[in-house]
Amino acid sequence: MPPHDSTADVPPLPTTTPTTITMISSSPPSHGAKLDAQQTPKRTVSAPGGGNPDNNVHQLYKERTSARLQKLWRFFGDDPPLDITVKEIETQGLKAILASKVPLAYFLYSLLEDYSCENLFFYLEVEHYNSVHFPTIQHNEVAAQHIFETYLSRNSQFEVNVDERIRRDIILKMKTHNLEDLDGLFDAAKSAILVLMEGSYSKFAKGEVFVMMKKDIGEYRDPIPCRQLAER
Repeated sequence: MPPHDSTADVPPLPTTTPTTITMISSSPPSHGAKLDAQQTPKRTVSAPGGGNPDNNVHQLYKERTSARLQKLWRFFGDDPPLDITVKEIETQGLKAILASKVPLAYFLYSLLEDYSCENLFFYLEVEHYNSVHFPTIQHNEVAAQHIFETYLSRNSQFEVNVDERIRRDIILKMKTHNLEDLDGLFDAAKSAILVLMEGSYSKFAKGEVFVMMKKDIGEYRDPIPCRQLAER
């Protein structure tokens, strides 16, 4: 019986083949073994269309991104929730940035640099306090006491700068244990803090952090439906 020619079983290479990256087992095949896929363990990553393997990575990224956008579209529909744009903030000022999410973080960063972050914290806590429906007056009083001790009591960690008359009026209303007095308890103090934050915002709008915000998130944020993004 003539010796078996191992090269006879290897088919000729096609004229055009996809570019592959092949990882072959470090153990050489036994003498006379066929060079086929079953006896030579290997992993092959093919680039579609015979292109560079880097293109395959890019294609996979696009497919995964499209899948995520499809999930967003199924969850939100064609009208996903959008943030306040930088252009709107430039037009409407402090009111707009206080209603934003991502831009508000840049404003907070600016306040931290100026050691005046307590004003924003107080404003946000009062906004939350005014929006909550407390089950009992006792729950309302506990929340009010927390805000007073954190921001309005003397030498507190985040003491805000409000007129003494406003402070005394809040103390008197808290002592009445009257639900009507607790409604809007901190509104006068909030108005005073908004005046202070107007000055902080003016400085922020002219500073480097505002420029960085525009560069990072853009001036506009067009409301492109998720369906259109997924089809790109």
